[in-house]
Amino acid sequence: MNVRPEIGIGLHFPQPSQGIERECYTPFAQMDILSKAMFVLPPTLEVMLADRDPWALNIMQANMADNGVASPFVPVLLPDLSQTDKRIVIGVGIKRFGDITGGKPRFFWPPETAIDYMTLKVLVEHGIEGVFCSPEQIRLYNGEDADNMPTRIRLNGGDILAMPYDFGFSSSLAPRDNADVFTEQVVWPALKKLNNGYPLMGWADVETFGRRTGGEKFIQYLLNNALPDHGIQPVSINRIDLSDVTTAEGVIAERTVQSLVPRTNVGGKLTLRDALIFLNTSITGIAAGEFGLEYEKKMIAHFGEAFRNPEPPSSTPELSLISSKVSALVALTSGVPIRDARDAVEHLKNAGLGVQAGNLWEAFLDLTREILDPTQPGKTIFDMASGLLDETAEDILLRKQNSCTFIPG
Repeated sequence: MNVRPEIGIGLHFPQPSQGIERECYTPFAQMDILSKAMFVLPPTLEVMLADRDPWALNIMQANMADNGVASPFVPVLLPDLSQTDKRIVIGVGIKRFGDITGGKPRFFWPPETAIDYMTLKVLVEHGIEGVFCSPEQIRLYNGEDADNMPTRIRLNGGDILAMPYDFGFSSSLAPRDNADVFTEQVVWPALKKLNNGYPLMGWADVETFGRRTGGEKFIQYLLNNALPDHGIQPVSINRIDLSDVTTAEGVIAERTVQSLVPRTNVGGKLTLRDALIFLNTSITGIAAGEFGLEYEKKMIAHFGEAFRNPEPPSSTPELSLISSKVSALVALTSGVPIRDARDAVEHLKNAGLGVQAGNLWEAFLDLTREILDPTQPGKTIFDMASGLLDETAEDILLRKQNSCTFIPG
């Protein structure tokens, strides 16, 4: 098969931090980059941009149909979730993609590229064609390297493509002085190694470019000038034709992402994650009991609204209950999980379930008495939890936006 002179460059947009809109989001929206690069726009980031930089958000949304890749609503590690929670966060992420584009996503990016077979099963149920991952997460049956090789993973009820990026190319994808030299010395040699009819795929964090002087200018020139001048075309990922692409057969290596090492009951001791999982599981039981067979449907339909619902007194009991579950999931991804856990219990109380809320918070606090606070020698997580400060509704929403961590794989 001849070399296919096409390239897919994927960009992760990081979660909000001080000044990051000016350094990352706005420049990439202003320049003609997102019409030629794949990108992941996590819905939690979308919520933040709607307030801080709606113009940049509009540009991103306008390019999602061609170049956007779906992701779960909150950037939680999917293999760590129950199957019900997987269906909820994946379902609401796919729903949001459809709300923006008017169509269904073809491809999916799991946070940190963390995947397992039960996650793939949910993606297949949603009609997802492929999931992006790193090469080391795939084992080909023929024993060859999985670099840039779409690999068909067989599942009961269907199959899905695991779509690894090119590790060497992705590692080299960083601001350079000369995009033409980069194309000649890095891109073309990587392309010539391929013979499967699949574009050269590489992914990078936007911060790699946005936080360095001129970085966004490099990627803009690369996509709009250097690559086309060398006979290489950037592809629109959602328009790519996979019918003539040679695929391999293989399996995924579950829990191969560094963040998925066992994190509970280390040495027989409780961790904060154990307490947060207890809280999330308990709220699942309460919410599922209240909503019955409509539980997942209601969660998916109102998840985004519940995420934006920082002030329980202005909410309905139903939305407060959904908000309780959303806050419990956010706590699993959060930089300030104790406060998100407290939010979850407050929402539960405002749903008219004060007794359950009180009992759950006391049980959660009892667990935190046994967990040492790594930031304060001699203190426990209970000491941190009992010292929570009052916050305004605006403070709570801003914290929730800023606390969802997303670490690209």
